[in-house]
Amino acid sequence: MKNGWLAWFGWWLTAGLALGAFPEITWVDPIMGKPGTVVTILGNNFGFVIRVTVGGVDAQIVDRVTLKIVVPLQARSGPIYVYNDVGGFDDSDEIFQVTPRITGFTPSGALPGSPDPVFIKGANFENPGSFDPPLVFFGSVESPSVFLASDDTLQAAVPFDASTGPLSVVTFAGQVTTSSNFFFPPILLQLDPPVATAGARLNLIGWSLAGVTAVVFPGDVRVKPTTVSSTNVTVFVPLDSLDGLIFFENPNFISTPLNLVLAPKIVSIEPEAAPVGAVVALRGTGLRNFTGAVLGGKATTIASNVPPRLVYLFVPAGVETGPATVSTTSGTNTSSVLFYAPPVLDSFSPTGGKIGSAVTLKGHNFTGLTNLSLGALTVSPVSVTNTEVKLFIPLDAKTARWIIRTPGGGVTSAAPFQVLGDEPIISGFTPSFGPVGTVVKVTGTNFLAVSKVAFSGIATVPTILTDNALTATVPIGAMTGPIRVESPKGVALSTRDFQVGEEADLAAALATLAEAAAGTIVSVRVDARNLGPISAEPGTVGISWNLGGTFVAADSAQGTVERFGSALTWKLSVLGNKGTATLDLRLKLSGSQNLEVTASIQSDRPDNDSTNNLATAIVRLVVPQLAVEVVPAGIQLTWPIAAIDFDLESSPGIAPPVWTRVTVNPILTSNSVRVVIPITSNQRFYRLHLP
Repeated sequence: MKNGWLAWFGWWLTAGLALGAFPEITWVDPIMGKPGTVVTILGNNFGFVIRVTVGGVDAQIVDRVTLKIVVPLQARSGPIYVYNDVGGFDDSDEIFQVTPRITGFTPSGALPGSPDPVFIKGANFENPGSFDPPLVFFGSVESPSVFLASDDTLQAAVPFDASTGPLSVVTFAGQVTTSSNFFFPPILLQLDPPVATAGARLNLIGWSLAGVTAVVFPGDVRVKPTTVSSTNVTVFVPLDSLDGLIFFENPNFISTPLNLVLAPKIVSIEPEAAPVGAVVALRGTGLRNFTGAVLGGKATTIASNVPPRLVYLFVPAGVETGPATVSTTSGTNTSSVLFYAPPVLDSFSPTGGKIGSAVTLKGHNFTGLTNLSLGALTVSPVSVTNTEVKLFIPLDAKTARWIIRTPGGGVTSAAPFQVLGDEPIISGFTPSFGPVGTVVKVTGTNFLAVSKVAFSGIATVPTILTDNALTATVPIGAMTGPIRVESPKGVALSTRDFQVGEEADLAAALATLAEAAAGTIVSVRVDARNLGPISAEPGTVGISWNLGGTFVAADSAQGTVERFGSALTWKLSVLGNKGTATLDLRLKLSGSQNLEVTASIQSDRPDNDSTNNLATAIVRLVVPQLAVEVVPAGIQLTWPIAAIDFDLESSPGIAPPVWTRVTVNPILTSNSVRVVIPITSNQRFYRLHLP
C-alpha cells in the first residue's frame, strides 16, 4: 500500500501523529460487482476514515468498525481510495471492476445481419488488464463483432439469426441487460385455428415476436395482444372483424401478412319475427360462400347475400321459435339469438277450476313469453317452456279465454277457461241411457249442497256420494233431455241429453239403378237410420256385393269406412235419435251377372225391431240393342242410355271385320243415344263395344 502526505511541515506531522495514523488497505472483498454491492475493506487505522471512493465516485460507508461500503450507482471501474480525517489516504492495489452499465443504444432495431453497427452507450465496458472487448448479445445470439470505442461506447455488429429481445453486455465484472428490446422484423408463420371466429381467441405463431405491440386486422383495426412471447402471440378477434390480411406491428417493423379466414358467426336476426315467405336479415361476420341455412328448425333458402356481414333468408313454412343456423365453406354457426314464430295454443287442462287451481297450457312457440292473461287479467306463470306454460288461477279471475303473447305474435284459446265458484258443475254422467228407475251417477264439482236432480224437468232427490259425485234415479214421467242439478249456490245443466229408454230401432236402406249395361259405374246410396227412441252408440253397417260388380270408391261425411275385398265396414260413433247417416258406394258392373248389394246395421244398444236391419238391392244387367232406321239425313242408329259407356264402331265387312270407332257426335235423350250417319254407296256393319 502507498501512504500519501498532504504536507511535510513539521507541525502538521506532529499533529497527524497525535490525532491518528494513516489508513492502510490490506484486502478488498469482493473485487468486482454491480452498483449496490456491499464491499468489505480490510486494513489498519480505519477509525478515522471520512471518505471512500470507487473509481473516483464517493461510496456510502455503512460500517466503520469493519469498513464496509456500498458501490455507488455511477461507480466506474478503478481503485478504491480510503481517506481519513488527518488528510491521509490509501488505495487498493487492484482495480475494482464495476459491472457494465447501459444507458442507451441506437438504432432501436434493424434487419438481421444489417451492415450498420449498433452503438451502445453506458459505462464500465472495458475489461481491466485485457485488450479483449466485452461480449454483446442480441437476445441470446452473440454479436459476431464488437468494437470497444471507449469505456462508455461500444459498436456491435447485428447477427443474422437474432430475434427481437433485449441487448446484453458481458465483461469480466458481470453482465447487464437492457430493460427494452432491440427490434427485428416479426415473422408471421401460422394462424391457430386456421379458421377464426369473431370474438374468439386466436393464436398467431411466428418468429421474433417479442415486442409485438399490435395485431392489425383487416380494415386497419389494431388490437393489443393478450400474451406475447418470442414465438407466440394471442389475441381476441374483434366482434366486427372482416376477412382479409392480418399482420404484426412492433415499434420498428411490421410482419409479412397472412390471410385471415373467418368462420360464420350470427350476431342478430332482424326482424326477430316475420310471417312465412317474408325475408329476415342475419347480421354477423364470415357470412359468405353458403352451403345451407336453417331458420327456426326448418331448412330455408337464401334470398341474397351482402358478404361478409349480411345475409337475407326467406321465412320457411312450418318455422318454429328457435335459432338460425348457417353453413359456409368455412364452418357452421348457430345463433344465440332466436327467431320467434307465432305461438300456438293446442289445449289447456283442466278446462275449468277455482281460484288457486293449477292449470297447464300446451302448444308450441311459447319461448320468450311476454304476456299471459285470462281475458283482461294478467297472469304470472310458474314456469314456461317452448311447449308448456304452468300457472295458478289468480284472485279476481273470471271466466275468459287465455291470451298468450310472445315476440312472434299472440294467440287466443278457442274456448274459455271456466272459473268456478261454489255453484254446482256437471262434467258427465253414466249410463247415458236407460228406462225409468235407472240409477244414474253424475260427476262434477260442488255437489255437497245439491238438494234436487231433475230429468227433463221431473225432479228427484239425489244421493250425495262426495263433493264430486252423486246418484239419482230416473223418475216416472222423465223424457229424453239434459240432467239438471240444483243447490242453494246455483243450478247446472248437463251438456248432453240423458236418453230415456232401452232400445233404438235401427234400419238399413239401399237405393240404386234398376238396370244398367256392363261396364257402367253405378252409385249405390246406403242409409243408416235410427228410428229412436234413443241414440245408438256406436253403430256399425256391414256392406257386401257379389261378382256382378267391382269396387270403385266409397265416401261418407260420417264415421269411418274400411274395405275388405268385396265388403265394407262402416263405423258410426254415434247415430242419434231420429238421425240418418249416408254413404255413397260406387261399383262398376262386371258383365258376368246381375249386381246384388246387401247392407246390415247393428249397434251395442238393443234393437226393438230387427226386421229392418237388413236391406238388399239388385241392379239387373242388360245387353244394349242397336236399332237402325233410315231418316232423311241418313241412317239413324239408336241404343239405350244405360249403355252410354259403349263405343259405336263400324267395319266394311265381317270376314274378317276391321272395326273402327265412329267419331260422329251422339245425340243424348233421357233414355237413349242416337247417331245419324250419311248414306253412302259402300256397305258398312255397325256394333256397340265396351272399351
